[in-house]
Amino acid sequence: MNWTSHTRRALALHAAHGGGDALPPSVEAARTDPAVAALAGPVPETGTVTEHVLDTSAGDLPVRIYQPLGAGEAGPPRAGIVHFHGGGFVVGGLDSHHAWAAALTNATGRTVVAVDYRLAPEHPFPAAAQDAYAATWHVAAHAQDFGLDPARLAVAGDSAGANLAAGVAQRAAREGLRLDHQILVVPWLTPATGSASRTEFATGHVLTDALLTWFLRHYATPDQYHDTLLAPGLTPGLTGLAPTTVVTAEFDPLRDEGEAYAQRLRAADVDVHLHRLAGSFHLFNLAGAVGGEVIEEAVGVIADRLTR
Repeated sequence: MNWTSHTRRALALHAAHGGGDALPPSVEAARTDPAVAALAGPVPETGTVTEHVLDTSAGDLPVRIYQPLGAGEAGPPRAGIVHFHGGGFVVGGLDSHHAWAAALTNATGRTVVAVDYRLAPEHPFPAAAQDAYAATWHVAAHAQDFGLDPARLAVAGDSAGANLAAGVAQRAAREGLRLDHQILVVPWLTPATGSASRTEFATGHVLTDALLTWFLRHYATPDQYHDTLLAPGLTPGLTGLAPTTVVTAEFDPLRDEGEAYAQRLRAADVDVHLHRLAGSFHLFNLAGAVGGEVIEEAVGVIADRLTR
């Protein structure tokens, strides 16, 4: 499908609620942006959704656990996904990605553990990366407590959350934690590095090049920009990583770095599938208010990969 008409409707809705290319006047304004909130659609019906707090090496981390429709309390251990939300390391949370997490659990049939990691500028780099690592290792170590099969545990994220997922997958490969998949949706993998798509779509599609720079400056200092914990797309060795699904959007400034990472994974003999959503934009997975069909395409691709 070509999702250009979906993107146009989303951009019109965003503009109708005051959205545009101007930078947020403050972090608080960014976190309460009514234009982004207006894009949110209905939450798909799921199985149970419960709140927990993980006692991790990084401290207490709130999580929201989603069970797919039809999942009962009894039965064999279920495959899981540890999910990190997007938002430039500054905005977003469990509520902003509630509908997306619900769609993901329903499509894949997996339990989704959505992690509420610490945000900048209150908690600058490497706080989010530390939280992502700690949450994943905790869930893997205590899989039985969550009814999960530790041999079928994936990490996932969108945008900055995909950055965290990629970093976790790299560390897992180095340290012997077995992940069965990593899911990178519109990933932000080389935050300080330019690309053709960052120039081509620098304005006009909600996520702008200037906003990416604004987020980065709130999270890290220039001397940290090329640390591979912040920029996993710059990690030199990628062999041995978990099978990977990368979903990009055509009208996204981050499109090229996600696709370049997929190509590097393929060159390193990683099982990788790249899927570009034609005509779509960066916030497609949060834009259910203008129709959920593009979300269905994305989670369908992910579900197909996880069942192979």
